[in-house]
Amino acid sequence: MASNPKNKLLELLQWYGMSTTGVFKNEQVSVHGGWRSAVHLPLPDGQVLTGRGEGQRISEADGNAAAEALAAIEIASDDQALWSEAQLGDALIKLAAYLVLREAGPEATSHWLQKHERDKALSRLFERWKDADDPRVRAYGVTRGWKFQATVVEALIWRQFNETMVSPDALKGSAELMALLEGSQLRERYD
Repeated sequence: MASNPKNKLLELLQWYGMSTTGVFKNEQVSVHGGWRSAVHLPLPDGQVLTGRGEGQRISEADGNAAAEALAAIEIASDDQALWSEAQLGDALIKLAAYLVLREAGPEATSHWLQKHERDKALSRLFERWKDADDPRVRAYGVTRGWKFQATVVEALIWRQFNETMVSPDALKGSAELMALLEGSQLRERYD
């Protein structure tokens, strides 16, 4: 990632697939020089980038506004691992629902998942944990949006439950299942 704040911000926008034009709103402070810059951008994950800065040149004001915006959203360096763990947590949630509610039927299971697995529901769980000062969520800051909060909850679910829900043979069984889906023959399993 770039070293100066303005370039970091523009790279972040590109990562989200957003336009990098018109990001900064500039105004001259006086006829003798000095600039003021502001950025206010809603991101697809629910976060809002906001920052203000001043400087003798437009580029300096933009850099200061970008630095404030980036500091406010507390970009975590382990986001990639977090997203990966969140996908695993999402799979665990589905597995748990289908295993525990199997006698209730697929419609009841689907209804439960629609109610409890939605990003907004998971974000509310994040907020409850935050209000209880849970150290697991404290590390992720409070200025991230609801989509990011849901991602954190899914990742934390993976971290907490993967050892109890995934048996040592799960990897082998999962590989066999994937091979079956890719066209291998179904074979009988012997214990």
